[in-house]
Amino acid sequence: MKRLVKTLTLGLLAVAIATPSYAEGRKRWKKLYSNVTQEDMGKLFNGVVHVGFGGASQKNTDPNQFALGVTWFGKDGSSSECIFKSDKKWDTFSPEISLVTYNSKRRKETYPLLKFGDIKGSGYRAVIHSPNGSTGLYMHWKGYWWESELGHLQARLPAATWTACPDFPSAASLGAKVNQKQISTNYMELLTQDKGKRIKRPDLITKNTVVKY
Repeated sequence: MKRLVKTLTLGLLAVAIATPSYAEGRKRWKKLYSNVTQEDMGKLFNGVVHVGFGGASQKNTDPNQFALGVTWFGKDGSSSECIFKSDKKWDTFSPEISLVTYNSKRRKETYPLLKFGDIKGSGYRAVIHSPNGSTGLYMHWKGYWWESELGHLQARLPAATWTACPDFPSAASLGAKVNQKQISTNYMELLTQDKGKRIKRPDLITKNTVVKY
């Protein structure tokens, strides 16, 4: 993965690590920091799969609640992303993944983020990794940090990936393996089929990743 240093002016963030409550609807925070450093993000997102669902769908009245989302992080910095919206609707992306040190001039501090794609000023995600393997990605929008992709990291791609996104690259082309037991396009149901070999890296969790100057 490439390591970039960006100088922008959002003026946000303070430490907040939270475990999402799926029944309470979409959450937001005024300030939020990743709990993994830039260097350790390179170790965490390396030949692994993020399996989860979109935080925006956390509504008990939403029929597509917990619709599956899958992102493959290649060891070479490449990525492939599948977002299953509803029956016969999907999006497949192959954004460039960057490890970014964000410089907040107003707050006089820097902090690590994960960036999807090369569009200026967009695609940034704060990363919260938990000792049990749960990993959430959070996006900044209209002055708040929102739950974006919630779930966990695992070693293999779910078999449901190609049900959700038929044009997703083949496992062979990615150098990945497949968990044949995970066939549901609903994240919660998929976990009951097989929890997968979770990536648990408590050694990479850092209490405060912010550097003030």
